[in-house]
Amino acid sequence: STSDSYLQYVLWNGSRFSAFQNITLTDSALSRFNTNMRFTKLFPQPKTDNIMLITHNGSSTGLSALFAVTWTGDNFNMAHALMLTNFSTSDIQQHFAFGWESVSGEGVAFYGTRGNVTIRTYSSSAGWGDETVITRVSSSGLDQLRLCSAPDSDYIGVIFETASGPQVNVTMWNGSQIMNNSPLADLVTVVGGSATVNIACDWINSTTALFTYTDLRSPTTLPNGYMNYFTFALPNNWNTTSMNDSS
Repeated sequence: STSDSYLQYVLWNGSRFSAFQNITLTDSALSRFNTNMRFTKLFPQPKTDNIMLITHNGSSTGLSALFAVTWTGDNFNMAHALMLTNFSTSDIQQHFAFGWESVSGEGVAFYGTRGNVTIRTYSSSAGWGDETVITRVSSSGLDQLRLCSAPDSDYIGVIFETASGPQVNVTMWNGSQIMNNSPLADLVTVVGGSATVNIACDWINSTTALFTYTDLRSPTTLPNGYMNYFTFALPNNWNTTSMNDSS
């Protein structure tokens, strides 16, 4: 990115790259995203030309902003550009992600705001919904977060790590809301770093999702703990009630 308020991009047409082009990061409310960018992530929607772009800036206070805009295949839809928050939890961790719903074509952004995990829904026709806090984590905030979209439904798996502990939590979005029977969190895990991610989820098939993270239980002789895993099956079945009991 260039200094302060522009994000540069190029297009590939199958044989060559285009010239550099700039996006001015101003949303429909004229909120301006105007400091150094720390993370920029693209989230493509399968079988379409749509790509959600979310970029994260830095701040001398430790709090920072998230800006989102959709690429439609021809250009960025600035009418739906939005400053998701001016109070993200950290400027040194990628604590945000976006998941597309595979059937509806809509999506959900998940991100940390101070001590909360927060979501906003997105529709290509209506734009962004209101910000909603789904859980309080800790005053020290959210360190990392990853999503996985089910291939044949609107379910989206969520796994995240808080700075306190650090502890790892999971939940599931069912296309309209967060479900309420997630396994109990693992309260002592291996911390992820600014350049490392040690949590993940993905769908094994159209009905079952796999979640993994790095635990810090015995045997303590292992310098970085070991990998725990467990599964979720549609419509609402976790194979464990506590992440401490996972494999």
